[in-house]
Amino acid sequence: MRRKHGEVTLSIDATEAPVRLRGQLWRKQQLFDMDSAALRFNGVVGNVSFVELGLVGMYLSADTATGSFQLVPEPRFGQAMIVSWPDRAERLTKCFEALEKLEAKAV
Repeated sequence: MRRKHGEVTLSIDATEAPVRLRGQLWRKQQLFDMDSAALRFNGVVGNVSFVELGLVGMYLSADTATGSFQLVPEPRFGQAMIVSWPDRAERLTKCFEALEKLEAKAV
């Protein structure tokens, strides 16, 4: 994705696992900055970062009107998991295992 000609704001490298995302996205004075190690929010909601974590069965909600930030469980699961593991490939495997557990409980 490009903000304007020649200025890439989102880069996705799917040539290996895990997929690598890099980008800077702006919405309503809120910056969502991501790279291979972290997801950062800065702007109206400031100084929130997630580094080397797997967020499973949830989405991130930043309310620019109130300046609040939440981790919200995906409604079909009603719960979520955070996976912390030092090795990225192993962390990805553990994230898929966590997702399978959430899916099994949701059935």
